Amino acid sequence: MPYFYLVSSVFLLSATSVFGAYYDRKCALNKGATPFFNLVRILSSFLCWLIIFAFDFSFDAKVLLYSIAFGACFTMATVGLMYAIKFGSVAITTLILQSSLIGVTVWGLMFWGASFTITVGVGLALVIIAIALCVISGKSD
Repeated sequence: MPYFYLVSSVFLLSATSVFGAYYDRKCALNKGATPFFNLVRILSSFLCWLIIFAFDFSFDAKVLLYSIAFGACFTMATVGLMYAIKFGSVAITTLILQSSLIGVTVWGLMFWGASFTITVGVGLALVIIAIALCVISGKSD
């Protein structure tokens, strides 16, 4: 099941970047297009969490501050992603977004006691290779 979550996360984040770039190109002349896209994305995430919460109801007031902080950070990340796509390369933006999984992996290894396996090593190596291939243009002066 963890592999399903990982694959679906990568697929959905990539789809968000591709559809965001497509939407931005189609609505380039409309000044309210980017905030509207951000609103739809944030509301759809809220709806998904609401559905999950409805089926598995639990509430702990201790996590309320963390939830508010997460919501604020998620909103800033969504707005930042759309502006990065609008003013930069979709490929580089998506690569940097996917590279955020490195931080989660390192955090898990350092603080959650996750074990370093061959799969983790291969995954980290592939991400580093992908970043190197995107950064290195292949052109020489």
